[in-house]
Amino acid sequence: MTTMCDARHAAVTFLEQNAELLAADSLDPVVAAIKLYREETEVLDTALRDEGAFKLPVESWTPQVQRREQHILSQASELEEAAIAQIEKALAGISP
Repeated sequence: MTTMCDARHAAVTFLEQNAELLAADSLDPVVAAIKLYREETEVLDTALRDEGAFKLPVESWTPQVQRREQHILSQASELEEAAIAQIEKALAGISP
């Protein structure tokens, strides 16, 4: 989980540092992707900060902990999918 969270933080940093290199028509989708990745990091950071399944052995997960972690991962997955769609949109605007 930590690696997944760190990778999303790195994505925000990378996109912020390089967005200015893009043409104007690709910039809006990148800004949207940054926002989505930032939101995803907030969701994942919450999972790491709070006590829950990601800090416990699988055998000790209660149904309540399982539901909570499934919800967190589902949110992260939806945000990831939306961010990737925005990046694909930005890439489509870049001429070869």
